[in-house]
Amino acid sequence: MKHFAIFGLVLFVLFSYVWSNHVGKKRIFSTATGAELCPKPADVAFIIDSSSSIWFKYFKIQLEFVNKLIKTFKISPTDTQVAALTFSKNVVKQFNFKDFNNEEDVLKKVSTIKQDNGDQTNTHKALEKALSDLFAPGNGVRENVPRICILLTDGDSTYQTATLAAAQAVKDAGIKIITVGIGHKVNTNELEAIASSPAKENFFKVEKFEDLETMGYDKLVGKQACPKPQTTTTTTTTPEPTTTTTATTTQMQQEEPDKTCQGKEADIVFIVDSSSSIWNVDFETQKTFIGDVVSHFDVESGKTRVALIAFSNEAVVKIHLNQYSTRKELISEIAKVTQPGGSTNTHLALELMLKEVFSTKNGARPGAAHIAVVITDGVSSRPDQTLQQIELVHKSGVYVFTVGVGNKTDKSELEAMASKPVSDFSFLVNGYPALPKIRDLLAFKTCKVPSDHPTCSSDFMGDIMFGIHGIGGDSMDHVIEFIKNVGGAFRNSKNIRLGLKESCRNADLPLADYSGDSDFATDVQERMVESAADLLSGIRTSFGTDRPDVNRVSVLILSGKIDDMDMAYLEAMRLKYSTRVIVVGVGKSIDRDQLMRLASYEDKAKPDVSHVFPVDSSAELSDIVKNLHVLICRDTQ
Repeated sequence: MKHFAIFGLVLFVLFSYVWSNHVGKKRIFSTATGAELCPKPADVAFIIDSSSSIWFKYFKIQLEFVNKLIKTFKISPTDTQVAALTFSKNVVKQFNFKDFNNEEDVLKKVSTIKQDNGDQTNTHKALEKALSDLFAPGNGVRENVPRICILLTDGDSTYQTATLAAAQAVKDAGIKIITVGIGHKVNTNELEAIASSPAKENFFKVEKFEDLETMGYDKLVGKQACPKPQTTTTTTTTPEPTTTTTATTTQMQQEEPDKTCQGKEADIVFIVDSSSSIWNVDFETQKTFIGDVVSHFDVESGKTRVALIAFSNEAVVKIHLNQYSTRKELISEIAKVTQPGGSTNTHLALELMLKEVFSTKNGARPGAAHIAVVITDGVSSRPDQTLQQIELVHKSGVYVFTVGVGNKTDKSELEAMASKPVSDFSFLVNGYPALPKIRDLLAFKTCKVPSDHPTCSSDFMGDIMFGIHGIGGDSMDHVIEFIKNVGGAFRNSKNIRLGLKESCRNADLPLADYSGDSDFATDVQERMVESAADLLSGIRTSFGTDRPDVNRVSVLILSGKIDDMDMAYLEAMRLKYSTRVIVVGVGKSIDRDQLMRLASYEDKAKPDVSHVFPVDSSAELSDIVKNLHVLICRDTQ
């Protein structure tokens, strides 16, 4: 963090504090003593990383920083009390709030804390311990003062999902969390999600441990930890009656969001239950929740696009991905969504999402992560069709989060709809008022979805051959772009090779005398015939024999009816012996039965359409790029 940025933020925090506590008074703020820095009482717990990734001398710097923070408070049983624990693989409670009642004793104790040097960073255990022990009745915590946790760490937590759940439990208990990440290995997204909202005020990143000593972070963090009024008050400097403006959480987030998703390319669709089982007040809560989640996303830069589908008897697209380009517009439009009532036809919403929302004409991007967030309070009206549709959704490469609200949801259905692992993609809350509890967690999880497909494992090895047959005219431009999008995603993999073959016409005719029995028209017709069989044979031989153990995938892009189908089928059978064959049919004149005969099956003994992708026109090829990525990355044939 740059010196000017820190200086500006310090000034802002100091000004906010002085202004809110001394309305209308012109006063110079002194930082001569701890009492003047933070005169308000609080119970402040320090959660200190002591894992083996921190060198001994840096651990000492960390303790010195904690002592500097302690000096910004007035320590006494009636003012600020301090507690501390350290964590790595295990959690060690260092002292409770009631153990020390003066600054000198607390500083001495902190200076003697030993580093545990564990080989894990179990942040979740530390947060759980803070809640269940440090802030437990009987250990000195007080009822009527603010409660604050200051977490210091130099890296990722070992168990992120458990960490975010533990952090949410701490925040739900009314405890404010301030996070300090030290060094280049910290997970900024995770620490922002752990921190209390707004994260831009409660998360601090330090480039290196030495900066804790020199750049004034103790005063900056100390000021943020110092209790202050919950609302922002602005007052005129004239003696006339003042005007006060209180900004709600939602308003603040609309204006300046937490930077949880900055840099992430994602197309995110909220699928919202608007059936009759939801009370009007709960439907409004649901919309507010969606708006709060959206406030985390990097919409203005164009990195993240948001759409919304409401479903009951019917499914309706309320917002398309390319419709709004600012958070303010999106949140305003979300607030306008009405509740028609009716049944819970979840399957219609999923079908509409694939057909309409995740299409390039409506703003979907082949290179962005495609994400769906399904929020519902009950069982779908047609569970069989819902499961059929969700299978297509998963095969299309869409990541699905499910949020079940209340006790009438079908947990097994929600988990079947969610992407894997279920623990990361499925959430249950007791009722709509509890939705805000998972807001930050859901936003964080959504932002963690990888934006770059394909999703092949790191050890995936493959040879991929593209084959083109019957494509001409303007369609060729779309086909070329399609091949570039599918194959280009593998360009950084050293384990994957790419190739291309076309059933080129051998149309060369030498100058000849056609004045006799020779028929020029017949010769031209014969030379212009394309052979699908020859194409398939050429693809098979192109794989060669130097990498017999890698995954082999052939992507055939075909248009029109295949004239030499019998021979092509025989060649396809030979090709499928060692290669998975994906067939893309372009145009309305394709023969789908022919496509199925050429393509591979999930079960080799039972024909299916798992490897067949028909599109009505070449312009729609970009809509199936992710489908192919997912299919190609399957490790088994």
